[in-house]
Amino acid sequence: MYIEQIMSRNVDSVTEEMKLSHASHLMGEKERQVLPVVDDTNRLQGLLTQKEIDQAEPSAITTLSVGEVNYLMSTLRVANVMLRDVITCSPDTLIEEAGQLMRQKKISSLPVVSAGKLVGIITDADILDFFLDITGCTLKETARIALHLNDDRGALGHFLDDITALGGYIATVVSPYSKDASGKRTVILRFTAEDPEAIDSALRAKGYEIITERMPDATASKSAAGETKSEPDEEAKPPSAKEIGDWMRANDRFVDQLGIEVIEVNPGYAQTKMVVREEMLNAVNIIQGGATFTLADFTFALASNSHGRVAVALNAQINFTSPAVKGELLTATAKELNCGKRTGLYSVEVRNSDNNLVAHFSGTVFRRDDSIQEWVNHP
Repeated sequence: MYIEQIMSRNVDSVTEEMKLSHASHLMGEKERQVLPVVDDTNRLQGLLTQKEIDQAEPSAITTLSVGEVNYLMSTLRVANVMLRDVITCSPDTLIEEAGQLMRQKKISSLPVVSAGKLVGIITDADILDFFLDITGCTLKETARIALHLNDDRGALGHFLDDITALGGYIATVVSPYSKDASGKRTVILRFTAEDPEAIDSALRAKGYEIITERMPDATASKSAAGETKSEPDEEAKPPSAKEIGDWMRANDRFVDQLGIEVIEVNPGYAQTKMVVREEMLNAVNIIQGGATFTLADFTFALASNSHGRVAVALNAQINFTSPAVKGELLTATAKELNCGKRTGLYSVEVRNSDNNLVAHFSGTVFRRDDSIQEWVNHP
């Protein structure tokens, strides 16, 4: 993933001519530790941090009078104290590269610049939130296991295949490259399943060396299975899920070419349909896999964006179970397995007119800070 997918786009900034006292007030009011300095065309000129403001203030043991101190501070402008040699990154910088740069330079934020203009900002808190999300820390209803694996080619792949074969849906996988004291690699995995404890026992029976395990509680398991549903955040409701679906369908050019129609969109749920046409067939007269994938992927996008925040795919996979031929009506149904603060898990089934399963699609999304409403208002 790239920085543009997690950066803050609505950036509070100041100008060089602004009084330092005003900038200091803005920093406190907005609860910021850093304010980019821009010109009237939004080109980055520098950076103002709390450190520069503190250093500009007179010492507590100054011999100046209160009036002299106030006068001195009133004459200071942002340009007098700001940092001019600013470390930046571009929107297409990899997130891990930005984190490494911030770590090496010992800085807490990076202005994001494109063609010289400020387009966003990333902070160490944003980086930390992202890495917490990709480890699955926010997925309370998943089972979490840690185990030792031999550092052999294909060992991790075989393990993941075993999880899937046992009925588990893999949410996140983390495995540091370095070996631990045992000489093996540690793998930390989170997954959902109807009976996660049975999968855990089956893995032990297969000889896997499980170090720690944590099963979801009953309440979380019911939520993951769809027996209970939490109400979506009130602030995320406008526009409605149906309105979001209508807007996405109207503005997705590729989906329009395939003739995909929206049947229903509700928070965390979506259903679409598509008729297999001549131009969708491959050389042996069955539907091209990419067409089926697009149908499932668009339905996945509808369900994941239905809460009002922009959700972009982190990963997706599909299993084709039976072919479809010209003239068949395919229906795709997406269901939300988890809706976290930053990530979400979704399952999509594609079925034909006889209700036979044509394909099963699963995907994970990352939720950005921008809302669908922003895109609707400013396309």
